[in-house]
This record gives sequence, structure tokens and C-alpha cells, in this order.
Amino acid sequence: MSENGPGGKFVIGIDLGGTFVKFAYARSNGEIIMRDKIPTRVSHGADVILSDIAKKIDELIKSNGHAREDVIGCGIGCPGTVDADFRKVIFAPNLKWNDVDVKGKLEETAGLSVYIDNDANLAALGEYWLGAGRGVKDFVCVTLGTGIGGGIVVNGKLLRGVNNNAAEIGHMTIDFNGAQCGCSNYGCWEKYGSASALVARVLNFLSINKNQRSKIPSIIFELCSNDLSKLNCELIFEAARRGDPIAKSAVNQQIEFTAIGLINLIYIFNPNKIILSGGLSAASETLVKPVIETVFKKAPKVSLRDLEITVSNLGNDAGSMGAIYLVLNEKGLAGI
Repeated sequence: MSENGPGGKFVIGIDLGGTFVKFAYARSNGEIIMRDKIPTRVSHGADVILSDIAKKIDELIKSNGHAREDVIGCGIGCPGTVDADFRKVIFAPNLKWNDVDVKGKLEETAGLSVYIDNDANLAALGEYWLGAGRGVKDFVCVTLGTGIGGGIVVNGKLLRGVNNNAAEIGHMTIDFNGAQCGCSNYGCWEKYGSASALVARVLNFLSINKNQRSKIPSIIFELCSNDLSKLNCELIFEAARRGDPIAKSAVNQQIEFTAIGLINLIYIFNPNKIILSGGLSAASETLVKPVIETVFKKAPKVSLRDLEITVSNLGNDAGSMGAIYLVLNEKGLAGI
């Protein structure tokens, strides 16, 4: 039995992303006592991913010397559209999911109460509870990761829309004639401003010019040991910092596309704060700072007067913390 006594005093928060599934094992006050992550095996399908999650849940409970009755429940943030009953993922293009009963399947295999919501909504809840959104009534949380998601808080409440499908900001069109997105639309923001978009931009340039590789003045090949399957955003940012022309061009385009999306959000919602989270938000000097500078040059001055753009102070824990808050709120233990 846990040191907190009977009845369950621990919570598991899960952030299901297109690349990794991140776990936070925490006390009911939000104090994380263990973090872990596993790869998201997208190509294996929903059942395998959910089985992987259930196994990791079991491992976390046992490794902390606890039993299932010590755990209040499990919250999970899922990319894509979650149904109004907060049970199923209706559509998640980055996972290639359609109509997946996440709650039902995980409750059966993990043996815990499971609560689900959109991942970016939960990142916003995490920020509102313990992060950069604490005490802020109107803000937009933008998750810049494999895709782009959003959670929008208006007057202290999440904006959900009539079908629980609001704030799919990654799928607003920024190029009518642009590339097709996994959602089937064309020119979506996440096709240009996400982490996967940055990698694709560099790979596309190198593919087009593959026959002239010896003439391409790039250290990208060196950084990924001549194996482009290892290319990721961190390597691209490193190449850009070292003056690589291909990487610098790709990052400059990333800055412009990210800024365009943020400016659109400013025009539509006029928030008091925009909170950037997700993997790309860690690139402070290379990406975030120039994005903010671009926004403040191009956005309407009246909307900038009371606006702050900041990076999440929860880092990679934002989604997991929101998932923890979701459980506590459902159990009447949230305390805010």
C-alpha cells in the first residue's frame, strides 16, 4: 500500500504523440515522481499502441511498489478528434486512427478508470493548472510537435465547439494550393509549421538535388552520419546554428510559417497570452525567438498591446499534467 494510505492517491498522465507516448506517474497534488516514454508504433495500428500503453501502465505501478487500488485513474491526451462522450478517438490522421474506443480498450486491459481528451486541450489544462496559463483567463496553447494542435481557454473555460472539435488549429489553411494533409485538406498549417514539416522540407530539397550531392555544401550528411533516416529537427537546428545554407533556409521558412499561424490566431481570438509547447518550443534561439519577433512585426498593433507569447514552463510535461488534472477533475479532486 502507498504511503498516502488507502483509496488511491496516485495518478498516471499520458501524452500520446505521433512519435512517442510520454508517461507521468504523479501524486494527486501534481508532483511527478516518475517519467517514462515509449515509441508510438503507428504502423502497427491502434490495438498494438494501446497494448503497449497498458503494459507500461502496469510496469509503472509495479516499479513504484504500488497496487492498482493505489491509483486514482489514468488520463490520456490523444491527437485528433475525441467524441463528445470522451470515449473514442473519431479521427487522428497522424496515427491513422478512425473510431478507436480508447477508453473501453484501455480500461479493459489496464484495469483502471481511464479518461481521455484531445492532447492539445489537455496541454492547455496543464498550463492553466500549474503552468504558464495559471491565473490567465484568455490564452491559446499551441503544441508544436509531430503535428500542430491547439487548446483555447476563453474566460477560464476550454473552447470545445458543438461537437468537441474546436481548436484544431493545425488544420487551418495557410496555402490554398498547398500540399495535401493527412486530414485530406490542402495547405494545412501543420504541413508547413510542424516538426515533421521541417524534416520533410530538408529531405525534399536533398531528394530533388540527390544527383548533385557532391556539390551541395551541407553538413547535414555529416551530422546524420550519411543516413538521412536519422535526420530530425535537432540536427537541422544544429546545422543552421553552424551556418549550413540548406538548414538555414528550411528554418527561415519554418519561422515564417509558424508566425503566420500565430498571427491568424491573434486576429481571431485576441488572447492575453499564447503559450508554445511541444518539441519545437525547446528551440529557443533558433526558432522561438525569431518567431516572436516576426509576429510582433506583422501582427495588428492593437492586438499586441496586452499580448505575451511565451514558452511553456511545464516543458514536455504539459500534456501529461493536463491528463493528470483531467483525472482529478473527474474525481472531484482538482482543487481549482
